[in-house]
Amino acid sequence: MSFVKTAAERGIIPEAHSSVAHSHLVGFKNMVTHLIQNKQLPENGLCEAEIRHLLTELALSDSNNFPGKVGAGEREGRVISRLVQDRHFNLTHGIGRSGNIRDPQPKAAGSSIICQVTDGLALDATRAAGIKGLKSALVLPMATGMALRESFIALLHMRPNAKHVIWPRIDQKSCLKSMLSLNLTVHPIEPLLQDRELVTNLEAIENKIRELGDKNILCIHSTISCFAPRRPDKITDIGKISYQRDIPHIVNGAYFLTIKKARNLVQECAQSKGRSRIDAVVCSTDKNFLTPVGGSIIFSASKGEDAITTKIAKNYPGRASMSPVLDLFITLLEIGKSGYMRLIKGQEDNFDLLVSELEKFGNEREMEVLGYNGVSVAISLERFSCTKDGDNKHLVELGSRLFRRNISGPRVVPCDGKNEKKISCHNFKNYGSSYDAYPQPYLALASAIGMERREIEILMKKLANVIDAAIRDFCK
Repeated sequence: MSFVKTAAERGIIPEAHSSVAHSHLVGFKNMVTHLIQNKQLPENGLCEAEIRHLLTELALSDSNNFPGKVGAGEREGRVISRLVQDRHFNLTHGIGRSGNIRDPQPKAAGSSIICQVTDGLALDATRAAGIKGLKSALVLPMATGMALRESFIALLHMRPNAKHVIWPRIDQKSCLKSMLSLNLTVHPIEPLLQDRELVTNLEAIENKIRELGDKNILCIHSTISCFAPRRPDKITDIGKISYQRDIPHIVNGAYFLTIKKARNLVQECAQSKGRSRIDAVVCSTDKNFLTPVGGSIIFSASKGEDAITTKIAKNYPGRASMSPVLDLFITLLEIGKSGYMRLIKGQEDNFDLLVSELEKFGNEREMEVLGYNGVSVAISLERFSCTKDGDNKHLVELGSRLFRRNISGPRVVPCDGKNEKKISCHNFKNYGSSYDAYPQPYLALASAIGMERREIEILMKKLANVIDAAIRDFCK
């Protein structure tokens, strides 16, 4: 019996009033029961009061919030700052135990529930986005690069003599450092230039496998989240090679859930019924679900003891921070399935608008759109290659001018042969382009999830001001 029923029976409030309130409380209880049993997103998001109510009930299940509790251990969830307690909703024990990040904690039943349910909600979000082939998910309190590293560690336990990674080149440091930090030997594979876009060089991958030998290769590490003009890797074809050679396949999918093309690639690969292999897809919580930076999700096309998600959970040393997991839990409850689908649809519509506006913008200024990949667009800066003073430093200045006008994110890639980057023992020419000899400089811009139409309108106005001024200042 709920407290409102008791209040009505005691004459504190009228029966008619209590029945309405009781009905709502029963509905809320049923929703929570369904959430915990099925680990599925609510169709519509919960209001703030409902989420706070749920978090309070879960926190009351953690021992640090038990009245009169005596903690005689070295870790008892004590937090001295009231502000910090409030920030964490009094959920201060963290997640996992010393042997497994997924293990429930005897002292933290509420936190353990949140941890398990959030994994399920993240997996359900992939189904809502149209991906049916992924079978398990593991939310980790670390960003994408470190989650990739945990994936490689799990593979090293399975293939201890394999120290080589085949990596289709993507000029992004964290994914490379995730391999180098484990003292793995990385073999970058240059993409192919096709119609000004960069695509996966499958022949070079197969040649490298033959050169190294199947058993010496830890995995193929592909990428489906990247800046144009690089295209997402052909992960279904790579997965076929992995399956035929019995070589694991790890996919860096940083923001893949927000990109229709990338989602389709994962779905095709994951549902190939054994013909194409995909061991893990790693992505970030902030880029896909608009949470603060610091969390990631590892998805697997298998479940149970054989899934890489299970192996990573068992390998994780010690407990972990709950903050990124709690951020995702709250966010998914607040937006619900319908809210997340609106965000994805909004990204698709805004991206189409950005492409259309840039094509029109480019036609008016002799600046051709070189390619686009579902989230970013590359537009040529070739007309700035020949300047009054013969120096190309003004290309980088374009990005600075945009930043000073409160436009963040665009990337100017000079492709002048001068930007060589050394990372460990690897030298990359024209770093930033993911290709040694891309034929012209370009500007890459993105329309990610959460961007609003008005931002694109402001972007295009400020971009026009910057480019038109640059044409006057630098072009002959």
